[in-house]
Amino acid sequence: MTTSMLYTKISSLPPSMIKEVNDFVEFLKPKQKKNKAKERKFGCAKGLIVMHDDFNAPLEDFKDCYKRWKFSEIQCKNCLEIAI
Repeated sequence: MTTSMLYTKISSLPPSMIKEVNDFVEFLKPKQKKNKAKERKFGCAKGLIVMHDDFNAPLEDFKDCYKRWKFSEIQCKNCLEIAI
């Protein structure tokens, strides 16, 4: 529906209904503002996030878990070799 078509329809209404249409439009305006998402600017967070070189290095707190996991992995590989 074009704006001119809408204008023609509203113009044909009695004044009391035109007021209702106006009230409804005023009700809808705040919703339009809320639904508009802010346009994100590329690179606006540059320098805020740092990835250290040792990111993938094992953590000291989980050294024991790593040892157990490596042992389980070796057992699973042996089982596969035996099954084949």
